[in-house]
Amino acid sequence: MSFCYTCNRSFTGPRSLRQHHKTSPNHFFCNRCHAVFDSRTALTQHLNNSQLHNICPLCPLMDFHTPSALIAHFVHSTRKHFYCERCTRHFPTKTALNFHKTDSHKHHLCRPCGLDFATWDGLRTHYIQQPSAHNYCARHNLHFTDARTIRQHYQESPEHNQCEGCRRDFVNARGLREHWVQSPLHHYCQRCDRHFSDTGALGQHVENSGSHHVCAVCDMDFETVRGLREHYVQSEKHHYCHRCDLMFLTAWALQKHYGDSWEHHICNLCGKDLKTKDGLISHEDQVHY
Repeated sequence: MSFCYTCNRSFTGPRSLRQHHKTSPNHFFCNRCHAVFDSRTALTQHLNNSQLHNICPLCPLMDFHTPSALIAHFVHSTRKHFYCERCTRHFPTKTALNFHKTDSHKHHLCRPCGLDFATWDGLRTHYIQQPSAHNYCARHNLHFTDARTIRQHYQESPEHNQCEGCRRDFVNARGLREHWVQSPLHHYCQRCDRHFSDTGALGQHVENSGSHHVCAVCDMDFETVRGLREHYVQSEKHHYCHRCDLMFLTAWALQKHYGDSWEHHICNLCGKDLKTKDGLISHEDQVHY
């Protein structure tokens, strides 16, 4: 025989008494512990304080067998839950959750993205990979309110060499200039330190400027005419007559030029070009015989 002292009723056994506790509105029953409480407040306090229970504070009296089951409920529930993945703590609002993450040494929170990183280095790497989205200066570890203020910081600080087009920051001016030269997004003349709107404008500048000596085959720019001519002579890609300062399309065209021109005296054995016929004869006698 089992007896309910609250209702002053007798039951045939513990099982029927427990069923009565579950179904009666006068009782507040813990399914996990089979304990009975006089009020909902007392039951809620028991659930929150007991290590056996994993309670969702938003969904009344929902008790989960394991912490992982509770977290799965937070993630998949149709109701919005603001919980900390790292601490598994629940918060009433998103503002309270973000404050907890910002204030806690266990959290390294990116406020614009809402991402939480295990270490400060992880958060800093995230900032560096997306500097424009966070208005972040990696060199000084500073955040700025908007793009205008960080641009002003870059311009005023001598430690920064920033490409305004790409928003990339370089250690020195040389690195910035190399970026301009190598990047297809920029049309930059390194000799004159000038930017142009497109490739056509840059090519016209190089062609018309007296300070540029460009190889039409390699598109290389030399400081002097002599440097360009030496490049022609040394490179096998070019079919160049250094005596006449003429460029030919093919090796055959260059050899024909040598044969037709009275200014050239070519050694048939080594291809050397001599200034005079006597020089050619002397060369053949001394070198090849």
